Amino acid sequence: MIATETIEDAASAETSTSSFPWGQPTAAALPKDATEQLVAALPEDTLQLIVREAYLFRAGEIILQAMNEAKERHAEVVSSRPPFLAIRRPETKEAFRTSLTAAKQDLSLYESAVKRNADAMRRLRKCAELHIEDWLRQNDPVYYAGLVSESLVADWHRCLARLETELADFIRAVGCARNALVSSRPNAQGVFFLSGVSRKAMLRAAEIGGLLATDVAATNGLAAERDQHLQGTAFESAFPRLPSFDFAASLKEAAGRPVPFLQQQFDLMLQHCEELRTAGLPALLQQVRAAEGQHAAVKESYLVGVWQGLRTFALAHHVDEQDLNDVALATEEMFEDGIFS
Repeated sequence: MIATETIEDAASAETSTSSFPWGQPTAAALPKDATEQLVAALPEDTLQLIVREAYLFRAGEIILQAMNEAKERHAEVVSSRPPFLAIRRPETKEAFRTSLTAAKQDLSLYESAVKRNADAMRRLRKCAELHIEDWLRQNDPVYYAGLVSESLVADWHRCLARLETELADFIRAVGCARNALVSSRPNAQGVFFLSGVSRKAMLRAAEIGGLLATDVAATNGLAAERDQHLQGTAFESAFPRLPSFDFAASLKEAAGRPVPFLQQQFDLMLQHCEELRTAGLPALLQQVRAAEGQHAAVKESYLVGVWQGLRTFALAHHVDEQDLNDVALATEEMFEDGIFS
């Protein structure tokens, strides 16, 4: 396990899409030339935040090593506990307890230092991220494609909300058309066909069905556009689709058919729509949430890779080992003064 992962575990701090997470990136860092372009484009204040974070990273590695050594000492003291301690001479018990207390205090001191260091690094990244993401938005096609995808998915949710309303309207309209079949009249052969009233209700249902089919196509079109934008990038994945159907065409074609056939078709349509509303759409939304979660994870991993490149650059060009203690102390004072709040 690398140092950054261990420090993160010790800090037990939360991560979110609003701040750069801490740990080894699963995505590659920016290429060296892209990192240099990003550094050159950043305001001086932001660059100093990156450099300060790199200092704390190096200090964290040293603190982490000291903490691991303290853990080993604590384990040694615990393992040296004399058997039957309760009946040992007072000076033996006191010596062991003194050693154990000192080992615990030493370990606790380093654990607290590791947590403070990781928290400070996370807050520094939070302060710098807006400038970094702004540069990525304008210069990194992969990151920009991810943002376009998020916008298209937001449009997809709005389309789906409109589709749900029209689906409910269509169910009501088909129900009205089915109920209107009671006004049908038989022809000379005794076969019942639509009356004027029932035909009007059926055409109204067909009209709403056409709007519903249009919204299904528009929603799937946004999903397809989103997939196209992300093709060949780290964000590439297939977005869920709605089942395509066109009840409007079926209703228009069936308008001249006998009433028993229409009754059967109405029942099938209502059954299909109810299944879509109660089971199909919720299942689709669950798939979409999974896709959004995967997208967010890839985005965070990508940003971690970007930060890793920035930190590597800062460590190579700006961090002086002799200044570690001074920079760490100065940074802690800045936090106490509320400069990075």
